[in-house]
Formats: sequence, structure tokens, C-alpha cells
Amino acid sequence: MSRVLQIFGHEETQARRIIIAGGGNIGYFVARAAEERDPNLRIKVIELSRQRAVEIAEKLNRAVVLHGSALSEDVLREAEAL
Repeated sequence: MSRVLQIFGHEETQARRIIIAGGGNIGYFVARAAEERDPNLRIKVIELSRQRAVEIAEKLNRAVVLHGSALSEDVLREAEAL
């Protein structure tokens, strides 16, 4: 499919940065899978619960876990999403 898109002048670029809103089970597993799949990805997880943020930060190898609301402009700036 990417070759077809290139023929028509549309180039897909691969993501280098991922921001995950929520460090629940799904957010944690997405972050962990992304770490395992591509060591060059910069991964950030935003988690509202301080306890959960600490818990997943200890389990993840490279992802940066931020404590706060994913709806907060300050937190999004810290995550370099804005």
C-alpha cells in the first residue's frame, strides 16, 4: 500500500514520537509494545493517577511517564504535544 501511495506522490513518514493519553492497562501495553517494536521511538504516557504513573514508570524501560491530565495545556506542553 505504501508503494501505491508513493506512486501518487504521497509519502508516508513513520512516527518517531508517540504520546499516549492514559496509563491504564491498554495505555501501558501500547507503550510496552512500542518500546519493544522500535527502540528509536520517543514514547510519553500521560497518566492522571500519581500512583499508577509511578507504577508504570517503574515497569517501562524508555517511556517517559508524566503525571497529570491529558486535557491540561501545561501537561501537553511538557509532553511536547503543543
